[in-house]
Amino acid sequence: MFGGGFDFDIDPSKHPDCMICEVFGRVELNWIMAGTDWKNGVHGPEFGLVMPHPSQKGHFFLTSEFAIYRFHTTVTNPSDKHQTQEQIHQHSFEGTASMGLVYRFW
Repeated sequence: MFGGGFDFDIDPSKHPDCMICEVFGRVELNWIMAGTDWKNGVHGPEFGLVMPHPSQKGHFFLTSEFAIYRFHTTVTNPSDKHQTQEQIHQHSFEGTASMGLVYRFW
């Protein structure tokens, strides 16, 4: 897996009448590589959002993650080359989403 993130902080002083503009958090994008998963070859992007950004201490924060994975049919018999090639070429997609509420003490 590799990826990165960006901490954002919208300055409310630039928009004094905007209640939504007091938003800060972290956006992340990671790419999951197939790696050693020869049975299914799962890979794809993961998108994450943490609000407010986790560098702040002593508060609750919301985490959410959304991912889209591409994978192939499970390889059932690696010694059968014909069947393995057939299974590797049958691709599917899957998506996941999760949310959480976390409290950071220090």
